[in-house]
Amino acid sequence: GDITAIIPKMINSGLLCTHERYRRGLNISGMSSKEDLRRGGGDGVFLRMWADKERASYNGESSSLGFGSNLFLIFNKKILDRQDYYCYSSDHYGSTEGGDFEQRITPIELLKLQLQTGWSGNNELIFRHGISFRDVDFIATGSEDAKAKLMKTLTGSKINEINGQPIDSFIKIAESY
Repeated sequence: GDITAIIPKMINSGLLCTHERYRRGLNISGMSSKEDLRRGGGDGVFLRMWADKERASYNGESSSLGFGSNLFLIFNKKILDRQDYYCYSSDHYGSTEGGDFEQRITPIELLKLQLQTGWSGNNELIFRHGISFRDVDFIATGSEDAKAKLMKTLTGSKINEINGQPIDSFIKIAESY
């Protein structure tokens, strides 16, 4: 679905794991909710680490994250101070199964890997249960149209400010930050 429509819900409720969304009666599935539940990751909120703006690559294109009309929530690095998450260098659906769980890496190892190889779109940081929207520094997109669409959705939900910032400055065009 269109993530623009659920951003106001995220701002008000935070980012919730699959189990919590379903417990609350929210019929909102993530990218791989069924597999996450099957493999043990249903209690996690998934983030991807992106550590090097200058050398990042996305979809095989160096120095371009390919933001396009996509929206990316950019989190404050202080989120890594939490003690309730684990990391994989590739997609394991948040698995807590023995063989997979033993392949976890530390956040420092994941950071080093990102700095060495650039953006990898399938790494995982799995935070238990939820993440407050206060941990989001800004929303990035590559398109003025996507920014305008999100601003319209937010103002229609009576949201004019996020984390103490006017929405116009909280939503950034990728090249401008």
